[in-house]
Amino acid sequence: MLRHGQRLVLRPRRISGLTAAHVMPVPLETSAAGGKYTLLTNQKLDNGDGHGSLTVLFCSVLPIHSKLVFPQNLDLTNGAPGGSKLACKNAAPDVSYLPASTNTSVNAFDGKPPFSYLQFELPDVSEYQFATIIEKPSETSDGWAIAEFSTSDKSTVTVSRGHHQLLASGLQLTLPPTRPMMTELKIPEVHSTLFAYDLTVNRKTCGHSEEIFAPMLRQYIAEPYESKYFVNTRGGNINVHGISPYMPPPLRGGGASEGLSLQLWSDPTCNSTVEVSLKVDMLGSAGKLVMRYRSVFAAFPLLVVLIVIRKQFKVYDVTGQSIRTHTTGTTY
Repeated sequence: MLRHGQRLVLRPRRISGLTAAHVMPVPLETSAAGGKYTLLTNQKLDNGDGHGSLTVLFCSVLPIHSKLVFPQNLDLTNGAPGGSKLACKNAAPDVSYLPASTNTSVNAFDGKPPFSYLQFELPDVSEYQFATIIEKPSETSDGWAIAEFSTSDKSTVTVSRGHHQLLASGLQLTLPPTRPMMTELKIPEVHSTLFAYDLTVNRKTCGHSEEIFAPMLRQYIAEPYESKYFVNTRGGNINVHGISPYMPPPLRGGGASEGLSLQLWSDPTCNSTVEVSLKVDMLGSAGKLVMRYRSVFAAFPLLVVLIVIRKQFKVYDVTGQSIRTHTTGTTY
């Protein structure tokens, strides 16, 4: 059994013919407010049909003589007197699939088998006492899994810089080597469709021979919802389709936009820093301005003609004569 706050790492290896259970205690909500449980693996999770090399369960202690029936019971007593059974619920129905990110990945749509990802807010699992991962016998030699409990003060970074500061000097952040597996950067000021950004992710050398998986980045905004993945990331172009400029706020209200969010998954066992840099792409922003408001350039000659006609009418109302233009100047 692992202690509170300890990370579980199952490295790539040839699993033996025995079933292994790893138990992590669920932290108390009062001591880990805003915390979350995350699990990432390149294996398929067993949802109860026997297919999948890993089973993820949330369990509570059940007295050994209890007759109650639960969806799944786990007995870790090995016949020892005075032990307890665990009444468990399978977490596989809540799994999300992320594009595989390895050192050879190029695009999120490469077609490789996806990663399995679980994320639960701590209040959602506070009724359970343990998170359990069961390894099943398998001949797979490259299977791995990382599971951990983390707090919001370490897993979430909110950037409070104003947009004029982002325009002037951009954003530079260094994520510490002791960061959680998934770190989320929230940038509320990045929500306009008129700006394009260049993102750079500088990955330091991993402490051991090779990363378990390559860093992966997800760019998303909540309103309107959109999501984009960068696998084996070293950065990329960031474009959002958020609040339209010069438009009134929606009638339903809801306050200001939450802006851009960047979720970064990286190998927490590397014990190395990650530097994140975000700068405004001036050329890309100019291109977006032209593409969005290109009709203005077509209407500009018409605007000049209307201004000239208006001037002619004003002069005629005052003098009774129209404007005549000669090569030597303008007379009335």
